[in-house]
Amino acid sequence: MIRAFYLGLIAALLLACAPLTKPNSFEQTLAYAQGALTGTVQTCTDLILRARMSKESGQKCLDQSVEAKRLLDLARASGGTEGATSLEQARAILLQLDMLLQENTK
Repeated sequence: MIRAFYLGLIAALLLACAPLTKPNSFEQTLAYAQGALTGTVQTCTDLILRARMSKESGQKCLDQSVEAKRLLDLARASGGTEGATSLEQARAILLQLDMLLQENTK
């Protein structure tokens, strides 16, 4: 039952990173990435609290989440080309975190 819960969270994260409908604007893409970040932090925290993730993996997850948030904040503040670059970097981190979370819910 707990495994199904985590798989559901991962599915939600995947949907946030790769929505069924492609975002039409920079702001929509930013919003999708922000949603993925929120889900990632919640999942990391839950796995850590339930001792389902090693301390090392948990710290890595949280540290990378902080970096993704920094990049999303920079993207929001910058806009334009610089903002788009920051947004893509944040999305790449979120995809790496998704793989880390999948490894820890097997």
